[in-house]
Amino acid sequence: MPLELGLASSYAPSLYRGRDNQKMVTEYLIGDAVQPPETAAEGPAERQAYIDRFSQTLDRARLSINEAGLDTLVVLIADDDRYFSRSNTPQFHVFIGEEIWGDSSIAHIGETANPTTFNCDEDLANFIAQELVLRHFDIAESRGAFRPVGDPERGMAPGIVELLRELKVTIPIVPIHINCHSLPRSSGSRLWAFGEALGEILGYSDKRLGMVVSGGMSGDPRGYMAGWIDEKLDRWAMQRLALGRSEDLIDMWSARSLTLNGTTAELRLWLALGAAMERSGAKARVCDYFPFHGAAAGIGTMVWEARP
Repeated sequence: MPLELGLASSYAPSLYRGRDNQKMVTEYLIGDAVQPPETAAEGPAERQAYIDRFSQTLDRARLSINEAGLDTLVVLIADDDRYFSRSNTPQFHVFIGEEIWGDSSIAHIGETANPTTFNCDEDLANFIAQELVLRHFDIAESRGAFRPVGDPERGMAPGIVELLRELKVTIPIVPIHINCHSLPRSSGSRLWAFGEALGEILGYSDKRLGMVVSGGMSGDPRGYMAGWIDEKLDRWAMQRLALGRSEDLIDMWSARSLTLNGTTAELRLWLALGAAMERSGAKARVCDYFPFHGAAAGIGTMVWEARP
């Protein structure tokens, strides 16, 4: 059965926190980095308007997920030293277990631990891993209990934890990690082929399936270029995906550049998702985009829906 729905959403901690915490979160994200003029122009009212705007977009995405009647969500995750450590970072990894958890709290701003657990579709995960190997992808697997090595106390990456929690996801998930941050990283052509293979494999299932990505769009939170956003790159990437041309993103990853670090590196997830959804015949549309300098990221949201 073809994929029913795809959702890609940028991630920034600011989007999931209230007005009272915004100043601390902004200072945490941009640090001592020299800022563009746009950062100072974003006052409390402007930042709250961005948060409200994003929340409304997720409300519509939640409705789309509920209306699709999905059985399982396949989630693509950029780990960034949470599940894995830099001593052992697979390019592609499938978690095959009954449940997975993550804690998105930020101790630096005084938040207390608040882990969230998600049920997993173990059978589908096992099938995906087997089929990917048959297509010559060297897949790392974890079976049984979830035992994070990179950050044992916080588990799964915060971006996917906060998105799934905000969407009120109760159906099982299949977590698939794609290396976005640790060198060396897979080429754009390999990422695109991975996504296309995943779309084909998921089409064999008789379940109603969707795919979700959290992360991506330009930004370098807590990095050298925190606060600087390449709006032109973001809008170009979303345009190509909306046209069903995910392969146009392949050459992005042939270059070495500081601007391709941070959340920009997580556009790899959007490339893989786009390829999977296109393989299923789905149609993409842009839901929203705005540069949020105080959150140190461009904020974009896209949805892919099965053609009637």
